[in-house]
Amino acid sequence: KEVGKSIPSLSILADGIGDPQVRNRGTIGGSIANNDPAADYPSACLALNAIIHTSKRKIPADKFFKGMFETDLKKGELIEAVEFEVPEKSAYSKFPNPASRYAIVGVYVAKLKKEVRVAITGVENCVFRCKKLEDALSNNFSPSAIDNVNISSEGFNSDIHASAEYRAHIIKVMAKKAVSNC
Repeated sequence: KEVGKSIPSLSILADGIGDPQVRNRGTIGGSIANNDPAADYPSACLALNAIIHTSKRKIPADKFFKGMFETDLKKGELIEAVEFEVPEKSAYSKFPNPASRYAIVGVYVAKLKKEVRVAITGVENCVFRCKKLEDALSNNFSPSAIDNVNISSEGFNSDIHASAEYRAHIIKVMAKKAVSNC
């Protein structure tokens, strides 16, 4: 409830994760430490310019996520807290796998005081920021700004759930939806 007052989009994201058992027992720290390529919380961390507080240091989200199931955590280091920048506007839109509810494509858009950040999950081997969408939305924060952005499918996942080309298309669809929901 407290998160929902400051960052409603983060609360909404949390409500769309997995099933009730996962939502009530899993933690944000466990999710980001695992860094599943299709997990939702890593996109929130990147889009909301999070700082991950560990037992030894503070790590900016931009430096935390390294690769598939890989983070900047050192042996024995534990996540103690995650600090998010409160956005002016933000929203998360996910095209979920119908069985697992993991993101086939998830797009988190955040308009912060100094910048627009767009994080994508479910598309590559690790969550990432999309500079092309950030630039377009920085100039014009509206769904129409996304129309002329070309998203290349090079390096995107292609599997039984969606081809790389389909994921590229869905990024734009989910980004427009997220901006509309801000």
